[in-house]
Amino acid sequence: MEQAGYQIRIERNTNLISFRLSGFFDDAHLGPFIADRAEAFSAMKCGANRHVCIVDVSEALLQSQQMIERFRPLITSNATRSLRMAFVVKTSLARMQVRRLLQGRNDVIVVECYEEALAWLNQSGELRRDIVQLPGCWPGNRSS
Repeated sequence: MEQAGYQIRIERNTNLISFRLSGFFDDAHLGPFIADRAEAFSAMKCGANRHVCIVDVSEALLQSQQMIERFRPLITSNATRSLRMAFVVKTSLARMQVRRLLQGRNDVIVVECYEEALAWLNQSGELRRDIVQLPGCWPGNRSS
């Protein structure tokens, strides 16, 4: 099994928080992710629930049902709920798993590349146009 990994990036000037998850998560990996996620949210300057979010799981493996249930409160919590959220996935199975995770949220889109997610978030006017081409866009997620 490929070991879990993650990156978290915040863009304070645009109220964007990005998560990139890879591999297969278990309890040993989820704990540090939750702690780092909480730290990232506290570093945002926009105030509670005033941010937009991208979750890139294109390098994550399909997760166990138990782990999906452990992730669900992270997505549905009112304390960290985003104005809009976009998930980036690679496979149709991952798309189905993410859709099950998102039950009850209609402010979320599931797409195949980071730029598409960013463009959708920008449609709401929440992001400034000049950051649509974010430096450090994750390679491998671009449309062919």
